Amino acid sequence: MNVLVIAGIGVALVLVLILWLRLHPMISLLLASLFLLAATPEALFIADQVADQRYEIVALSGTWIGLRRAPPEGAMVLIPAGQSVEQAVRVELRRLLPSELVRAAAAGQTVTAAWHWYEPRLPPGATLQRGDVLVPAHVLQEARRSRWSSLGERLTQGFARTVRKLGIPVAMAAVVGACLLESGAAERLVAFIMAVFGRRGTAPALATSGFFLGIPVFFDNVFYLLLPLAKAAGRFRPAHYVTSVMAILVGATMAHSLVPPTPGPLLVATTLDIDLGLMMLGGIVVGGAAACCGLLYGRWCSRWLKLPVVDAADDHSSPPSPARSVPLSVAPLPILVPILLLSGSAVLAFAMSRHAGLANRLASYQWLIDAASDSTLVFLVAGLLAIIMVHWFPPRAGTPTSVVAKGLSDAGMIVLLTSAGGGVRLFATTTPFGRSHCWPVR
Repeated sequence: MNVLVIAGIGVALVLVLILWLRLHPMISLLLASLFLLAATPEALFIADQVADQRYEIVALSGTWIGLRRAPPEGAMVLIPAGQSVEQAVRVELRRLLPSELVRAAAAGQTVTAAWHWYEPRLPPGATLQRGDVLVPAHVLQEARRSRWSSLGERLTQGFARTVRKLGIPVAMAAVVGACLLESGAAERLVAFIMAVFGRRGTAPALATSGFFLGIPVFFDNVFYLLLPLAKAAGRFRPAHYVTSVMAILVGATMAHSLVPPTPGPLLVATTLDIDLGLMMLGGIVVGGAAACCGLLYGRWCSRWLKLPVVDAADDHSSPPSPARSVPLSVAPLPILVPILLLSGSAVLAFAMSRHAGLANRLASYQWLIDAASDSTLVFLVAGLLAIIMVHWFPPRAGTPTSVVAKGLSDAGMIVLLTSAGGGVRLFATTTPFGRSHCWPVR
């Protein structure tokens, strides 16, 4: 079965378990992950299991074969290029001695010292070509044997792998978000942005505020923080109420979907091995452009969609309290520090790779650049700045310790939900062996 079909069934299974059977999302994701692991085609599973024990034939010299690296001792299995394990044949390899290679070179045969040369003992009718893959026979046998016995272990490994990638950054982002909200720094930033855009620029101001706060703060908190401002704008100019609400939605959604350290883009960056600084820069550019398009769509919607403004007495929302004493120079630091450090180190590393002179001048500071590109360290610094800020500017309710605990509690559920769906490895192609490799996305 095609992997895209299997993935679609997995998504549908999650929806059925949550919406129809009313199971907890984490349990639903674990069950769906288990289904996807069990439904993964055998060829893809085996290709993933033997990925570290593959030896591709890169050269032929008569009946000899050249391999990039030396395989372990023992029998091998030859998998023809572009074929599956069903077409595999057993092969015995004999390592050529240096004296034999010297005689071969003297006889005019092509022998490259960079490769490892072997004489294969093939069964009748078997042939060799470049691109064929050799796998140790015992490795292939173990992969076939563990097809079903390792389901629980693979689910656990995938869960742990996702926690290792997301745990600290997401936890620190949640702490930053909670501290920004409770210390008054978020309101200070929103007040500043609203003042910059002016009263007639309410919608762009709300979109900018939602995008900026959506990086460390979870979407629902951003929405509840800014919605009273949209209602106030709607009472002043009812025709722009829909635009104001849409501005909050597009700003916060784009940041939450495209800019780390929110869980989704952070998982994508770590899974595909994308530099986190570049991911943040790209997410800001692409997300900003998408937010602008969404803002234009909101203006168009306001022409035909009219919504009444619900009075504060009819719901539980209320305008945010006046900006507290958090200085404007301090309020954005927990957000700006990770953006500047990660994106700056990525840009600097790119420049150093292109200019040898710059690399030589900054060689003594390489340790500092490496530290600035470590997402775990950077988000720990951002979390520490937020904690210091909430101690200097105590929350309106509770204590700094309770604020941090609330942020960690919110992050814990997000990490668990994301990790529950991380027990599956997705494959880039359905071709398990040969020239079109099936590379496991780690």
